Amino acid sequence: MFLPLRECLLVSDFYSLDSNTSTMRTFIVLVTFALLASFQPGYADAQRYRPVTKKAIKAKTFPRAAQRAKARANSKRVVRPRASRPSGFARLGKGLRASVAMRGAVRSQTATTKDALASGQLTAAATEVSRSPLRNAKGQFVSGPKNISMRERFALWRSTRAVKKAALKQAKGRSAAGDVQGTVDALQALEVLESKGKLGVVARWQKAKATKKAFKNSRKSASNALKSGDLDAAGQNFALASELSPGARSSKKMAKSLVKESFQMAAQYAKTGNTELTWNVLEMAAAIANESGVKFSEKKAQKIVDVAFVKALPVLTKAAEQAYKAGNFEQAVASLAEARAIASSGTAKPSRRVSKKHAKLAKKLGSRLVKFEKAQATQLQEPSSE
Repeated sequence: MFLPLRECLLVSDFYSLDSNTSTMRTFIVLVTFALLASFQPGYADAQRYRPVTKKAIKAKTFPRAAQRAKARANSKRVVRPRASRPSGFARLGKGLRASVAMRGAVRSQTATTKDALASGQLTAAATEVSRSPLRNAKGQFVSGPKNISMRERFALWRSTRAVKKAALKQAKGRSAAGDVQGTVDALQALEVLESKGKLGVVARWQKAKATKKAFKNSRKSASNALKSGDLDAAGQNFALASELSPGARSSKKMAKSLVKESFQMAAQYAKTGNTELTWNVLEMAAAIANESGVKFSEKKAQKIVDVAFVKALPVLTKAAEQAYKAGNFEQAVASLAEARAIASSGTAKPSRRVSKKHAKLAKKLGSRLVKFEKAQATQLQEPSSE
């Protein structure tokens, strides 16, 4: 390392004094040391080469970030005035007013739900209890409170729970009784609650279980209605069971079983001579088979109809005789006309005894029978003429 200028001068003076050299030699030494010292920083330039800190490097590299940091530091020194807040009593009063308003809205909503439950309108009750108290019946936001307290939430939860329990109970009970309308109402109420997010995991499982039970009960109700002769109820329960069917396979199996039962019931009605019920049951069985894609034996149905006509001749003749003796001539004319129509169609051939009874009753009824048969013939010709 080279020496500074001051040390060089001192060393030159020492050599000049110690060796008693000439003035020329002293001058050469001074010049040499001066040239060597000019390449090294002296004490005057020491401040220019001080160590550089990370903060200085960051400030020079990112000037804008440094300015923002400086501005933040200056802003912290400024004392900002706090915004005026309402007092504790004012906030408490505002909260109480909002709570009272919300309590009235929830009380009205729960009362409406309770009335709908009492009247048996489960779908309307589910729709009402699923509505937010912050909205009216049309779905519009109401002015006033913006939050729902825990007390109101608990009241709505209790109402929802009551609707859910009533719907589950009615879905099972009404389907077992064959009440299609009540079953559909209960299942629709459960659908509304599920769509609004009011059913949890257990409740959704209960809903699926109730739907499955309603399907089985509707199937049994359709069979029972068919056996009792209530064909309208049988058709409605079958349609409901088809909608609730878990799959096409089970629906087809149910339709096949119901068609088989229809043939059995039609055969029983045919043996008693009840042509009307026999025909209606077979017609319903044909509609079910056509809708579900199940095979329907027309040959077997025709045999049952023939048996019904054969058995109906003596039954109708006897009914006409009893009605004539009782003085009910209109009923006697209707029964005798139906028996004569069956005999003339060739479907069933009457015995001699039955033919003699027809002739006697025709003479007794006379013009009444003729007018009735003409009116029936006119009614049959009107659709074909149109």
